[in-house]
Amino acid sequence: DGNAQGMSVVGGKTYDFSLELRGDRDGEIRAGVGAFAWDKGPWADGKNVKATVSSVLLQKTWTVVKGSFTVPEAKTRAAIRLQLWASSRYPPVRLKEGDCLYFDNVKVEESSYSLASLDDGGKAVSVESRKAVAVGETLRDFLVFERGRGAQAPTDAVAAKVTVVGDSLVITVSVKLPNGEARRGNAENVWSGDAAEVFFVPSSGKCVRKVVQFAWNAAGATFAKGDAGAFKIDGDSLRDGIWTSRVRIPFSSIGLDAAPENGETMAFNVAVTGAGLCACWSPVKDGFREAKRFGTLVFGTYGDSLKRRFGSDAAVANRVAYEKKVADLESEELKKKYERFDGKPFTVSVVPVDSDFACPFAPREAFDPVEAISLKGAVNEKVGLPVAILNLTDKTETYVVRIETDTVDPEKPYADKQMNGKWGLEGFPPERMTAREALRFKDTDNEPVTTRLEQLPKMNEACTIVVPPKEAGLAWFDFDCADVKPATYRGRLRVIPLSQASKFDSWKGGYHTLVYSGKMQDVPVSLEVRPIVLDREPAQPFGFFQDAVTDGQFDLMVDLGTRDFQVSPWSFKWAVGVDGHIDASHPAKTLAKAGESVRRTLDWAKARGVHPAFFVGFSAYPVFQGLYGAKDNAEKSRRLWPEYLKNLKATMNKWGVADGDYAIEVWDEPNPKKFDEIRESLTIAKTTVPDVRLVVTLGAHVMSAEDMRRLDPYIDGWILWSHGYFSNKEHLDYVSDALKRGKTVSHYTCGTSGRMPIYDTYRLHPWFAW
Repeated sequence: DGNAQGMSVVGGKTYDFSLELRGDRDGEIRAGVGAFAWDKGPWADGKNVKATVSSVLLQKTWTVVKGSFTVPEAKTRAAIRLQLWASSRYPPVRLKEGDCLYFDNVKVEESSYSLASLDDGGKAVSVESRKAVAVGETLRDFLVFERGRGAQAPTDAVAAKVTVVGDSLVITVSVKLPNGEARRGNAENVWSGDAAEVFFVPSSGKCVRKVVQFAWNAAGATFAKGDAGAFKIDGDSLRDGIWTSRVRIPFSSIGLDAAPENGETMAFNVAVTGAGLCACWSPVKDGFREAKRFGTLVFGTYGDSLKRRFGSDAAVANRVAYEKKVADLESEELKKKYERFDGKPFTVSVVPVDSDFACPFAPREAFDPVEAISLKGAVNEKVGLPVAILNLTDKTETYVVRIETDTVDPEKPYADKQMNGKWGLEGFPPERMTAREALRFKDTDNEPVTTRLEQLPKMNEACTIVVPPKEAGLAWFDFDCADVKPATYRGRLRVIPLSQASKFDSWKGGYHTLVYSGKMQDVPVSLEVRPIVLDREPAQPFGFFQDAVTDGQFDLMVDLGTRDFQVSPWSFKWAVGVDGHIDASHPAKTLAKAGESVRRTLDWAKARGVHPAFFVGFSAYPVFQGLYGAKDNAEKSRRLWPEYLKNLKATMNKWGVADGDYAIEVWDEPNPKKFDEIRESLTIAKTTVPDVRLVVTLGAHVMSAEDMRRLDPYIDGWILWSHGYFSNKEHLDYVSDALKRGKTVSHYTCGTSGRMPIYDTYRLHPWFAW
């Protein structure tokens, strides 16, 4: 900028940048990427600024890097920052004397997409995160994906193309293999070798719901998830160190009745794993299935898409121009949405219970505020009402959010703003309504650090929530319809911004007839409890593989359908006498603590009128071996294992638990290679305690259906992981047969991330959707 360093910028604004980079070696040197901003001078008050791309693995060929950064407040100048770093104190030293970082064609411009984004939770979005490609074009701008850091470093090792052939999509993926050889794997497990994956979101409308996934490897293994149908591998080759594979996916397998029309779009992603490379096309952060960061597959021309999506006749020459134009048009749409609320300080809306509550929270529904709220439920159902308050001001605001009885009297015009409403809905038992607020919490320490609205503790006495500017806060109301009479219960949702002006004026000069004026908003609320009575007992008993520590936790677990409470097998320990046998008269201290937990649970269950069961797990047999030093001692295991089981049974009975009311998980996710030991331990257990339920949990080590049948005589139930047991015909046939013969078959999932897609993982899962 003339003689001044850097470029002129405005604090708080977001800027998009692009540049080309290359290095002297392929994939060995990592360059840091970011920005630097200052006001008085670079060395006076300069500050490093994070960009959406933080590092790049340099290639010998020129690669384009795109990203964005937001200028800190009070900074007036900025520059792109590139960095090479190494230390000879901490080998390996990848940089060598003479290694260079080359850059060219640097462009920086103010982002046209700097308002809260509906798709990305309110955060400024660069053009790079809004990728698009037309059917028939080759994708070459893939990114290396690193766990915890996301997809950001470009790679030229992958290319892909999507074409339409008849009633199917044909996807071709080419991967330049680091060693020139494909790791073919086997035909039973896709991820046993080099694999390619494609993801689609076939749904349309306002809410991204379902991701369908197709994966395959070089050995011919295939995998489909999320209601994805059958597909087939059309071709596979390895030439000159490049693995090329082609698959044909019918539109019906994606969930579409026919091929999309010209101008229609579909969210999608392409990824490859294995061969020392993990890469994808769309710049996801948490994982390949992160639908909100998918790219866009355009059917027909880019012009067709702009016409269909925005009614725009703009001419765009290529995908880069299309991506930029889409960002501009979406920004204009967003500005118009804000302009609709000109002068209005906030909006009130209802959001789905399975929304993505990532922060900054600015859900689509917040731009379509509600005029009335109608809820429906059955007797004994719990009805949830999540309410989003979108703060349209430039300052943090505190809102009172209450549900009250409606005091509107049509004969008294001034009464519609009276302040004497009672808590809850008219006639609905007030103790059965709970007001909750969503708290922000950091859900990862990885870069970028992310936060979510979660937790939902009970709301404070003032019924207030605090909402940052240009974001939404969440109030959540639970209506417990247990034993509530069928009827329609009415009231109002009242939202009061505490920093906005308000006053009471006399109505027609009356002393007691005061009318309120201000920014307070009332939304009518009705809850229809229909004459349908749900069973208080869960249709499918639920469990968390843990015990309840407090009565409040017990109540919450029971409300969710929990009837199975854990007792750790580590608790069951007794001394070994001089004769080498277990001496039940000398229990360990852990046993008394476990007994307190069991008796406490029984007391709480009696008060709640529920019948609990207990789960002695995890992995009772390996735990027993650990407690008694018998892991590599078959003779000791055979001698003490039945004694351990007899004492466990006697102890549970002593605590008041009948044999039919608890199960022993003998093995937890065992490796099928230990089959002989698994079968022997189960045979001894079934012979020793025949009236006690014995279960085995199977997880990532997928056991064959044949081996499951061989263990069938010795167990009473299976607990099966969500992957590996609900797609293969041999497993489905065995499960069906086992159920008919009275075996219990349970399903479990062990995801712990708050970012798991609730709709896809739970609400659409056939074992949970009931």
